Amino acid sequence: MEKLGINGENFKEILEGAGKEAEKATKEMKEIMRFAGGKHAGKQPGTIEFLAELADAIRKQKVDVKIIELAGKIADFMPKFTKMKKQKDRHGDELAGYRLTKRLEEALPRELALPDELFYYKLASSGFVAKEKQTIKEGAFYVLIDKSGSMAGEKTVWARAVALALLKLAREKKRRFFMRFFDYDVYDLLSDDNFQQLLTAILTVKSDGGTSINSALRTALQDLVEKKLSEQTNTIIIITDGEDEVTVKPEEFKKTNTTLVAVMIQGFNGVLRRIAEATGGKYMKATLTPEGALKLLEEVS
Repeated sequence: MEKLGINGENFKEILEGAGKEAEKATKEMKEIMRFAGGKHAGKQPGTIEFLAELADAIRKQKVDVKIIELAGKIADFMPKFTKMKKQKDRHGDELAGYRLTKRLEEALPRELALPDELFYYKLASSGFVAKEKQTIKEGAFYVLIDKSGSMAGEKTVWARAVALALLKLAREKKRRFFMRFFDYDVYDLLSDDNFQQLLTAILTVKSDGGTSINSALRTALQDLVEKKLSEQTNTIIIITDGEDEVTVKPEEFKKTNTTLVAVMIQGFNGVLRRIAEATGGKYMKATLTPEGALKLLEEVS
């Protein structure tokens, strides 16, 4: 080793450095495991290879570990809030009211016990009183994240950490999660149908390009209609620092009963504010801290 220029002290330093790097990588992988499905995630088919690829990406600094660390802090203090979406149907688990029906199997027992004359009258006219049930569903998350060049640095770290925390919340609550990145272009729709692809995109996407908020909003509205996502959510969350022109009108949101939650990072956009207020949503100025993220999550949950 002396011939190679490595003496005993140097070798000890190299070993200690390698140990610290391994300890750091292990800690970072444990954080990723939290978002990849918990302690049993590695036992799921294909997950070992996926985590190995992420570990390699971390070592090569293709992943900003600040995203993982911030998302972990948000998740630690994230309240278990959730907003229920209620849909009326005949087979739900909560009473929503009463309705009329001609189907005897749906009628209240007391209706079937009516005197014959009244029973046949109801059968021939308005029908019998039946329970109106409603199913309780937790709405999906639909998120648009600005990845333009101006978002580089702490802005993109915060925005993607919020997305990661929302994804973890969605998995815990068994809620669907949909997301698109955008700059001047709008990128492919990502969802929890391909969780590994979604997680990798959040951790590795780079900030560059211009900004087209208008294209992102129009694409999101199309997704809700054409992909029938409006059956799962009626809220679009957009996180951006953009101040570019927006021509989408509040009426376009109202057609699909869609609410906009606009989160501005160190910027202002009057049109986004008007749309959010007109649709009953929220316009928020982001505070790039875990506490700021929690405030946002409380609003959009």
